[in-house]
Amino acid sequence: FGFLILVGTVVLLIHALQPPRMLRFEINQNSVRIDQEKWDFPELHSFYIEDNREFHIHSRILFRTENMLSPLLVLPLPLSTDQEDLQDIRTDLLKHTPEEKLTESVFQRMLEYFGF
Repeated sequence: FGFLILVGTVVLLIHALQPPRMLRFEINQNSVRIDQEKWDFPELHSFYIEDNREFHIHSRILFRTENMLSPLLVLPLPLSTDQEDLQDIRTDLLKHTPEEKLTESVFQRMLEYFGF
């Protein structure tokens, strides 16, 4: 049993030490695309733009999806995103899906904190 804990710890450490992948995303008239994955707007129940500029961290767009295993899709925005850009994004998204206050679960925030 101790061996399994040791192997699991080593695997988690190796995963946590890898640099994050840079993903390109696009929001167009029909869908949201992240690398090769695509979500059509009917699959996205709602969105929320989390404005974190005052904390000097990335603002994010959160989408609530139909996916049971991963119900929240989170897209970090560049630090250079300003208030006008956020408003333009909000205006465009409101044409396709409603806005709803969304937050990540404590578990998701812990995973992000530890680098997963």
